[in-house]
Amino acid sequence: MTSYYVDPAASGSDDGSDWTDAWTSLQSAADTAIAGDIVYCRGTQTLTATIDFDTNAGTSSSVIEFIGVNSSGVRDGTKFVVDGNSAVVHCINGSTTPNYVNFYNFECKNATSNGCDWDSDNGMWCDSSFNNNGSRGMSSYDSNYMFIRCSFNNNNEGLYSYYSQKYLFCTFIGNTGDGICGYNGRFVYGCIFADNGTDGVDVSGSGQWFFNSVFDGNGRYGLDGVGNTLVGNRFTNHTASGGAGFDANAGVHVIAYNYFEDNDTNILNDTMSQIIPDESGTDTNKYDQNDTNEGYISLTSGSEDYNLRSDATLRRTAIQLEID
Repeated sequence: MTSYYVDPAASGSDDGSDWTDAWTSLQSAADTAIAGDIVYCRGTQTLTATIDFDTNAGTSSSVIEFIGVNSSGVRDGTKFVVDGNSAVVHCINGSTTPNYVNFYNFECKNATSNGCDWDSDNGMWCDSSFNNNGSRGMSSYDSNYMFIRCSFNNNNEGLYSYYSQKYLFCTFIGNTGDGICGYNGRFVYGCIFADNGTDGVDVSGSGQWFFNSVFDGNGRYGLDGVGNTLVGNRFTNHTASGGAGFDANAGVHVIAYNYFEDNDTNILNDTMSQIIPDESGTDTNKYDQNDTNEGYISLTSGSEDYNLRSDATLRRTAIQLEID
């Protein structure tokens, strides 16, 4: 295992061996690091060309890690910024071989197309952001990737994703189109989909799992999908005519312990047989604050019940968890 260093402001020999002689471009690290290597990155790289990860890959037992650190080289949550500067198509492109590559504390912004265009399997993005890009924050065509505490905000579209991906405590806010769109096999926990121009999530396949997430104030639907399992989510303030907290799309869904309020329609295109438990009034979903309490705690406690109530002061607050 070798440790390498990237600092666009470095003025040494540009060989990546330490901070004095750090590589001045992430491209050098992408071309050199092999399975088991760690690359520490600090500062901001303003791009004139896309960074291509098209050379080396990790393995299931020996990943390659790229870690953003602060000016002192300490991993404290400071992001390494990859700035497309409205001059490159993608900030980072991984469309060939980079399986088993993990990124921590990265920011990809201001690309004319995607902040990151990624087509590989088995890896993780953690504490990273993909914001203010001309097309998508990220296009992720890979399988078995995990995103932890990442943000996909203020792009034309937050994220296009393919199969078998996991999202934990991520935000998808203020995108012109959808927060997420794509295909099936998605697991989502503790995420926020708010103020997107079209849908919070628009998926065309089955096998989606959404837990303890917020869908609020999107332009059309909070969630548009087929064959979903929805547990403990909140769907609020989808007020456009024809909008809905959830568009069931005539699929068979398992939904329980969710909260729906102030939507033009709470659940669109549903039937009794398609919603399990059904919408008979004795199910485990709550449709407004005047309903009989069907399993929720402290519905009258105002903002303290921040998972459910629309007037909750914490309903859009991300919780930062430290990973050493």
